[in-house]
Amino acid sequence: MAPAATWTTCPYEAKDGQVNNDRNQLYGLSQLNMASQSIIDNALASVLDRNPDAAEVASRFLDVFFIDKKRGISPHLEWGQTIRGPSQRGSYMGVLDLRVLVKVVNAIQILRISKTSHWSRERDNKMLQWAKSYLDWLESSELGKRPSKSANNHSSFYHGQLAALKILIGDKTGALKIVQAYFSGPFREQIVSSGEQPFESTRKKPFHYRAFNLEAMIALAKLGDYLGVSMWNTQTRYKSTIKTAIDYLITLDAGHEDTKVALPLVAAAMAVYGDNQGSTYRKYLEAQGTQTVNNGRTKVWKYMTKSWWFYEHPEAVRVSDSDHQTRAIYDLASQEIIGAPLFNSGSDTRNEYSSPDMHDYPEVDNEWDDPYRFASANLPTHPERPPPFVLTDAVELEEGIYVYWSQISHLYDQSPGGRRSVWAKW
Repeated sequence: MAPAATWTTCPYEAKDGQVNNDRNQLYGLSQLNMASQSIIDNALASVLDRNPDAAEVASRFLDVFFIDKKRGISPHLEWGQTIRGPSQRGSYMGVLDLRVLVKVVNAIQILRISKTSHWSRERDNKMLQWAKSYLDWLESSELGKRPSKSANNHSSFYHGQLAALKILIGDKTGALKIVQAYFSGPFREQIVSSGEQPFESTRKKPFHYRAFNLEAMIALAKLGDYLGVSMWNTQTRYKSTIKTAIDYLITLDAGHEDTKVALPLVAAAMAVYGDNQGSTYRKYLEAQGTQTVNNGRTKVWKYMTKSWWFYEHPEAVRVSDSDHQTRAIYDLASQEIIGAPLFNSGSDTRNEYSSPDMHDYPEVDNEWDDPYRFASANLPTHPERPPPFVLTDAVELEEGIYVYWSQISHLYDQSPGGRRSVWAKW
């Protein structure tokens, strides 16, 4: 049989931790990831270095990848992460691949505020058209909506995409509702009292997936800051926060996995929560060592040379309780951008892209606390279990990959002190 014939003839089986080598024939995803980083880097350079050429580069990348209807990404993912075999189809897992849109939205906000001539009203309107079309697909199509029902990182990144895109189109109320829906819904089941993440812990690369989901949580908390609400100390059903999960992560033996994925998370925790008396966060970052810069004349900690240190620097995530509404996405970007309102705060400093001010937070309909919503009279239930497992013994993490109650039930049995958790519903 010819190799290509297997694509439509042979059934494909999902194996956690293994990637189909056929993916190496496709370059779109890697190009999108590199382009999104270039877009945000050039947008920042346009204000940090006062470089109009950088704004032009960022705008041209946005043209090619989103605005140009012939070359750009279609505003749907019907064939995202295609599952080959006799019945080829797209998978809801493809939505995860556009998580980089949060960077893209950040970049566009910076281009808007800088009022560069390269980001014209025409370009902005075309980008808005793309974003609205993609949002419609995410919120109305079966494939687009499916990640919202996931218990793991797919749901976290899905909500982050939605919130960021709603910010882009000026729907601040809708964005806030999405952030609140995540923290009052999926988030409540994602961290147990010890700080473990049950739906990431059974993967072939558990350290990576724990950090991966935390990346999405932190992004959503930052979006909350931007929208005027603090989610950093929001607790799960088991009285844990984002900090609890980060503190737990850095105590683990990662085995053969790369622990560098935890560094941006630790930096974010140090910026938001501060360090303890033992300087645990600082020491974790400094354990990576030093390197020389300025032609060998200066020695600095390695983590301070990373691009993510700019985003996770204490000054970049500092939030003023009295001035949420006028906090810029990047406080360090420039003196002109510090405190500049990205949304209309009711003052005379509104910019032309501002959305109407919102006086009341929206109510959130949370279905996560009602695990029986799809139950039938004949379906056995387990009311003593956490909601995702009330109606089933297995929860899907990705297509063909599951976590079983028998694998993780022990995580709910005891608190870090060795006693039965008083927070689990027993």
